[in-house]
Amino acid sequence: MKKFKKSHGSKPLILFIVTSYSYFLSHRIPAYNAAKQYGFEVHLICEKDVSSPNKYDVIIHNFDMKRNNINPLIIIYNLVKLKRKINAINPDLIFNVALQPIFLTLMSCLYKKVRIINGVMGFGVLFKHIKDRKIIYRLLKIFFKIFALKETNFFLVQNTDDKQILKDFGIYEKKVHLIKGSGVHIENKILKKRNNEQINLGFSGRLLKIKGIELLLKSFLQINEHNKKYKLFLAGTIDQKNPTSLKQNDIEIWSKYKDITFLGFVEDIQGFWKKMDIGIFPSLYGEGIPKSMLEAVAFRCPIITSDINGYLDFSKKQKNAILVKAGNINSITSAITFLGEHYHQRTIMAKKALALLKKEYSNDIITNEYLKIYKHILDQEIGNNDK
Repeated sequence: MKKFKKSHGSKPLILFIVTSYSYFLSHRIPAYNAAKQYGFEVHLICEKDVSSPNKYDVIIHNFDMKRNNINPLIIIYNLVKLKRKINAINPDLIFNVALQPIFLTLMSCLYKKVRIINGVMGFGVLFKHIKDRKIIYRLLKIFFKIFALKETNFFLVQNTDDKQILKDFGIYEKKVHLIKGSGVHIENKILKKRNNEQINLGFSGRLLKIKGIELLLKSFLQINEHNKKYKLFLAGTIDQKNPTSLKQNDIEIWSKYKDITFLGFVEDIQGFWKKMDIGIFPSLYGEGIPKSMLEAVAFRCPIITSDINGYLDFSKKQKNAILVKAGNINSITSAITFLGEHYHQRTIMAKKALALLKKEYSNDIITNEYLKIYKHILDQEIGNNDK
């Protein structure tokens, strides 16, 4: 593969490596904006799974990593292919997002002297929903600890629990940076109309069982049996590469209930949340800081969340959300019913959550945090022991 020539001469070059272009567009734009502010030429390695208007100044290198495929031959093929792409692009800084890109990149750059940010956006699914998770935990601990020894490797997390996990792995705290979420746009002129005749319940995200979708549906049926004023709207698609995803047949069965509406992919997510009265996120596993939850808050929706990593960082001790026990249908049902019957509480809760969002989670704040990290990492002197 021919070496890629930088198009802007002396500009530094940052390379984002993610599984899909759609994920980059939905979750990494503040990181991109910070890179442009720094003066980077921006490249992206990912699967080009969606087309979009050319409004971002980024050079895309198409690469399907065969997400969730653990065939050793596929992994070796991906390692070789990725190494060639990285060598051809020759970046000054690499930014990996999620465990698969992290593993492939760190292995590919084992003997390459390049600064690398490894974005760990949640460990929960590995530790709670995979058989032999103790073995996986030990393997991850060894892997991360070894690669943390290389002085050009740094780590990024979105919540304090994941930061503690890396600390338990034996990674020095100075190697781990914390940025609270992916950033969210906040509009100031939004008024929620008082509406107790119909309560719109909203969920957005991939339709995965580990996100508590089945529990939410069953809980809704319990409520709907006695009170028809509640309507449930789900914005999101199935994920064929995820073993916990709902199937098309599941959606067809649940769609037979007239007060449950599957909207599929919703491009205007802001318009979606403007119409909702309550946002519900009954996930069964820890995530970074779920952007869908922050989007609901940005549009004045009180939220119901599970008492697990990621959600807790936003919700605990703030009295800005109702926490439900993960996996408990009755707990979800009680929370929905309480908020549905108390408009005043919905308003107070939404206002408190919005105040925290503006203070710590907005697009501008997160973009500035990324910029600080870029400057901190690139300004560091790196020795000669990693050639």
